[in-house]
Amino acid sequence: MTNENIDKYASSVDFGGVEYYKNLVFGQQMYSTILHSYLCSNVTQDYKLYRKNLRTSPRENILCEYLQETFPNSLRHDEKIRKSYLLMSTQYHMQGYDAVYSALRRIMNKYFAADAFAEKRAFQSKYADFTETDELVLTFADRYGLNHLLTRLALLTRSRMGEDHLRSIGVIKTMSAKEATVLKRGLIDFGKELLLLSAFDYCSKNHIIDSINLSAFDEINSNLEHAEIQSRMEKLLCLDEFCVSLFKTTAVPVKDSLTDKDRIQIVCGLIAAFFLSNFAPDKKFTSYFNDSFERFFTAEKISANTDYRFEVSAYLSAFELKPKTVYREIGGGIFHAEVVIGSSKGAFRFVCENESMRFAKKEVWRIAYEQIIVPVKRFFESADDDCIGKAVSFFIHKVCDIRPISAEFFAGYGILFAENFLRMSPNICAEVMRKARSCADNQTFADFLRVICKANTGKYICVNESVYSYVDWMRLSCGDKKSDIIADDADLAMIYDNIVNPTTKLQKKLISTDYRFVQKICPLSDEIALYALDVNLDAYNYLPFVSSSAVVHYDKLRMAYLTGTDILSTDLGAGVTAYIMDSQKPFHVQIKQLTSRFKIKKIQIACGYCFASGLSLLSDIIQKELIAGTFFELYVGSLQNYDESVSDNIITGIDKTTVRLLNQYLSFSNFSLYTCPDRFFHGKIYIFEGEDTSTVIVGSSNISRAAFVSNYELNLAFHIPAGGILMERFLSWINQLQRHSKRITTLNENMFGDGEIKFDGTVLIKRISAGSMLNKIRRLTDSEVQYRLNLWMSYEPDIIAEDLGISSLPDYFVFVYNKHKLIVLESFESGNAYFCLKAEDSFENIINRISSFSKTEIFVFSKMTKRGYHVPNKFTLENNIRQYFRGK
Repeated sequence: MTNENIDKYASSVDFGGVEYYKNLVFGQQMYSTILHSYLCSNVTQDYKLYRKNLRTSPRENILCEYLQETFPNSLRHDEKIRKSYLLMSTQYHMQGYDAVYSALRRIMNKYFAADAFAEKRAFQSKYADFTETDELVLTFADRYGLNHLLTRLALLTRSRMGEDHLRSIGVIKTMSAKEATVLKRGLIDFGKELLLLSAFDYCSKNHIIDSINLSAFDEINSNLEHAEIQSRMEKLLCLDEFCVSLFKTTAVPVKDSLTDKDRIQIVCGLIAAFFLSNFAPDKKFTSYFNDSFERFFTAEKISANTDYRFEVSAYLSAFELKPKTVYREIGGGIFHAEVVIGSSKGAFRFVCENESMRFAKKEVWRIAYEQIIVPVKRFFESADDDCIGKAVSFFIHKVCDIRPISAEFFAGYGILFAENFLRMSPNICAEVMRKARSCADNQTFADFLRVICKANTGKYICVNESVYSYVDWMRLSCGDKKSDIIADDADLAMIYDNIVNPTTKLQKKLISTDYRFVQKICPLSDEIALYALDVNLDAYNYLPFVSSSAVVHYDKLRMAYLTGTDILSTDLGAGVTAYIMDSQKPFHVQIKQLTSRFKIKKIQIACGYCFASGLSLLSDIIQKELIAGTFFELYVGSLQNYDESVSDNIITGIDKTTVRLLNQYLSFSNFSLYTCPDRFFHGKIYIFEGEDTSTVIVGSSNISRAAFVSNYELNLAFHIPAGGILMERFLSWINQLQRHSKRITTLNENMFGDGEIKFDGTVLIKRISAGSMLNKIRRLTDSEVQYRLNLWMSYEPDIIAEDLGISSLPDYFVFVYNKHKLIVLESFESGNAYFCLKAEDSFENIINRISSFSKTEIFVFSKMTKRGYHVPNKFTLENNIRQYFRGK
């Protein structure tokens, strides 16, 4: 699945709903888990430094870079962190753990010292030196695909990490007792994060936590620490109890007498080792441990009761307030629990007195929740008169006082959040805002309104088929008649994505301006899809979702279109002569013969590939006609990806010699060069139009010496009298091609390869951007190939290219590392080997040299000790690839 679809899916989740907060909280936990994994497996085993890195890691920088690199967009900064979490969650569920880890690992590399990596890599090499000798442990490790050393460390507890014990099991030969101890601590922390992630994911997918208000776990609107939020989640999901249960059900090979604390440490360590050792660990984890989750987690196991203390604290933290608590015995066996919010005379005081201190402590938070949060949400949702009071006034005043606030903060507060307008009556807005005025003085209310408007800037709503900015609508609802501003229809395409409640009529208006805007509409109804097809049949190529009704309607329209334009129904006897051209004679010679009978007034040629070798054979015609002022239009499919603003798009496919010749043609005002950017044009048509008669050739020949002289081609030529219906059809077709093409006014020679690829007209070697390659890798279903390609990407190749034209490696692509003079031939296909070549010559020359080699010949040419096949363990794979990047 493409990143665009992932982004679209993540964005389609209704803000503020159950699914939204499931994804948001899961994304938060996902980031925390991967950060632990990264530090544990890539940076250091110094536990103090490990914990320090956890505390000081630049979360916002990493998340914003993840968002920009993986899913480029133009979000405001205050939206990026939340959006990153949502996309991370969606990417995990669609592409897996390794895909998210690889994306974040590449970014995290920038923020941690290089010497730490060198130390860690040297340490990792010790993993391969340890061989487990205990048959029971060995069987267990191999069953779950675990690295032997990590398995042994995971089976130990922190109370059994003495040097004598480590020596007895052979660990001390591989690493010091200190190294083993700190690594074990890291495994425990990392494993706990993973178990929490997996438990939350299971309960989320099985709707076990649907009744729990997960908004309280939103770290962005809370100044509660991650550790505090995580502790609450651990209790909610009964994580410790689950660890003990998992220890028993997986038959962990430890015979010693253990406490529950020991069992928890062992299970956390084993889960961490499981994820570090395996490819696609999330998928394997599900297959191995899903039964354990099913047995343990039930709706009854998870407490759906609201944690009132937690939610009140989270609510107040948005206003940078912390409640004060008083717990004491007041005599007579009665206990007093009090929560105080604020320090002035107007402070909130909530009190509960009971014979049980435990009950009083719990109940006082429920009272606070019911009196300070519930009324506010109900008021802004329904304008309920019973809710107007101190709580609403407190909310309005505090909103004015706090730091700049994002729109998402207001998601649970009805009309204050633009996205909620979709499910609310337009009349509610004016009623809410009118009543809200009574809760504050004019200046405070004006400040409050300013904050609300700022938070909703850029959002639009549709009321009675007119579009208003949400800010203008809010001000209009408050009586400001100057704000009665309706958005201009000319801006509809630009603002559509920010209209929260677009109507069917509005969507049709959008499509009528440009049928391609149908791709903006999501979800897409059948009514709108069919309307877009009626406007333009080409809208089919822009539908974000094609329903069966759309397919039927498209086929119906298409058949009606073909019935009216089918050239095969034209009478060829009406002065038209058709020729099957001789495949044994040069194509360019036959063109000259066919066009020598009339004066050419216009030339139109469209082909997939164009080379100077072919243009030179037609130079007699082209040079003569250009000098004479004859109009010449040339359409070249292989220029499809040419964009001067993207300097690394095309490497070859048209060599520099051809580019120079085309630039000479472009110096003539009567020459026009086109390409089709949306779809690769692969057809071949040559139109030589005269005053009284014309010649049209259609067939298989591109513009190249091979196509004109060497290849076995099939071409059909027509001599057509002027004004004939057949000529009208050909001209109509080429005009349609022009409408779908873009004009190129100059070609930048520097954007093409230094060497000429010798696959004349049959191969287009294209450079792939790093972002495009990462997208391709994310769509892979084979996790081992995906992981391997991400490793190559982590070394930042200078060039990535595909469509190499190497006969024995038809689906391979190339990574070029100039600094290391290394060329790597790789494949997306499972089971294919990779080949590493030393690049002492140019990239193009090496590709030319091996183009006809067999796989064995390429292997011999590479001088590799062994081919780069799959390896069963991540650590071995990383070491195999790392050797190509080590300094001499």
